[in-house]
Amino acid sequence: MKGTVGLFSIVSIICGIVIGVYTEIGVNLKFLGDIYLNLMFCCAVPFIFISLLSSIVNAANVKENGRIFVVTIVVFFITSVISAVFAAIVMHFTSSFWSVDGAQMGIDLIKYENVKVWDVISEVFTKPDFYLLFSKQSIFQLVIFSILLGMGIRRTCKNSSIRQLLMELQESMLEVTKIVSYCAPVGFVGLFAGMSSSLGSTFAVQYINVFVVYCCIVAAYIFVFFPTYVFSFCGINCLKTFLSYYWASFMNAGATCSSSANIPVNYEIAKKSNIDDDVSSVVIPFGAVCHMDGSSIGLVVKALFVMGIFGQSCDLSGYFLIIMVSVLGSIGMAPVPGSGVGELVMCSLLFNDSPEHFAMAYTVAVGIGIIIDMPATIVNSSGDYMSTFIVQRLVK
Repeated sequence: MKGTVGLFSIVSIICGIVIGVYTEIGVNLKFLGDIYLNLMFCCAVPFIFISLLSSIVNAANVKENGRIFVVTIVVFFITSVISAVFAAIVMHFTSSFWSVDGAQMGIDLIKYENVKVWDVISEVFTKPDFYLLFSKQSIFQLVIFSILLGMGIRRTCKNSSIRQLLMELQESMLEVTKIVSYCAPVGFVGLFAGMSSSLGSTFAVQYINVFVVYCCIVAAYIFVFFPTYVFSFCGINCLKTFLSYYWASFMNAGATCSSSANIPVNYEIAKKSNIDDDVSSVVIPFGAVCHMDGSSIGLVVKALFVMGIFGQSCDLSGYFLIIMVSVLGSIGMAPVPGSGVGELVMCSLLFNDSPEHFAMAYTVAVGIGIIIDMPATIVNSSGDYMSTFIVQRLVK
């Protein structure tokens, strides 16, 4: 189902761009995109809140495998940071190939020159009032509050009915979000028809360019960084084993475009690679929702591309903020096509100066997310198999 919706969404983006560039009706179709965005925003906020709350409250007891769990988190975090830093470096030195001149397209540019991380650090983590948390422009702050609330409920609540209620609410919100995501193809036609009619064909060409850059980053990360990780921690024999079985995970992740669907394959090849069951049983399922190096790379690419559209420059502190947002925004990205949870986190922190900029940034970022879905999933899911080698080496 995910692949079908994703395919229709790609076709819809292409159709929307063609309609916007070559016809006069693109602007008149924008309302379809606005309806889709409004529905998605209304679903995303409660979905994120309830999902995080339920996941933490109902998480399995990790005391027995506590050391493996902690090491897994550290490995996931470090590889995500490395992937984001690598993406930022490549994007910086290839900016002439993918950058868009928003001023020439008539876009209302963001007035400030640089993203200053220290000027916004308090806003990144908190909001002054509780009701402000439940807004699409406060997603990251809502994530933090949800985690804290979930930890509090988990430590004090002994009533299993509350845990069951949260699980059922999570399933219900997942279904609602899936239903809305079925409207994505129609919404994307309207969104990209309206945008392309204003921005012209240059915008479409740069979409292709940024996709090429992303694929080059991913290829380098898969074929250089993954083997380097395994060899550095585990030696040449483990590297040979990794290269022998890695392609099964690679191919299945690309075919299914789903980290969850690739879990059985990762389990199977981990067993053939002599990875202990207690390691793979923690790393692989946990990685399916929290280890998203491909998505981390993608968020860096999206953030810098959108900043270029809005005429923003980026100093060292700005890159630090983008990398932080990309790593944190990629953790636990919802496995629902078109949901754009990571993009919401990114936009709520970097492009929330006005509703117009927020909506345009989100639209552009989700569009990029659709076309990079397959290579991103390959990195996300096959990286879980790679991580089992590192975790086993560190805990055994």
